[in-house]
Amino acid sequence: GESFAKELIPFKEHIEEVYFAWPDMPSGRSIMNDDRGEKFFEAQSYLENDLELLSQNGIKLNLLLNASCYGDDAISIRLQNTVCSTISHIEEFATLNSVTTTSPYLASIVKQYFPKIEVRASINMRIGTKKGISYLCDLFDGFYLQREFNRDFDKIKEIKEFCKSKGKKL
Repeated sequence: GESFAKELIPFKEHIEEVYFAWPDMPSGRSIMNDDRGEKFFEAQSYLENDLELLSQNGIKLNLLLNASCYGDDAISIRLQNTVCSTISHIEEFATLNSVTTTSPYLASIVKQYFPKIEVRASINMRIGTKKGISYLCDLFDGFYLQREFNRDFDKIKEIKEFCKSKGKKL
């Protein structure tokens, strides 16, 4: 019940961005349920208030759509409508700056319907080559390099320069 965002505000000059998952959407994170499987609807209200406060204080927001599988909905109108209505809802009270996803389909949906929102390829896509980035350049504005290269500074430099040459962020 306590606001995490209120604790962050005194440090806002040190916080560029906060990424978050929406309570009832697959994201690679646990969906907020109680021990009987019932959703905590209050959690959405708390999240909305926190996102509004963060946005009002100039902290960028990044929606995480990071599920590794969306099942039967993977390339469906239902998933498209869910994502679009969720983003539209968030934009009623906060500025959504970016979306990080594992889904090329969702990347295309966000780019089509919300062209001002930056779309990033998730670290969970395990992209680590120029070729991999080239295949996805039209769908993503930025890429998170696969974990295995986190300390390979030569590889990071190589991929960063490639991304920059393509007008993309790393």
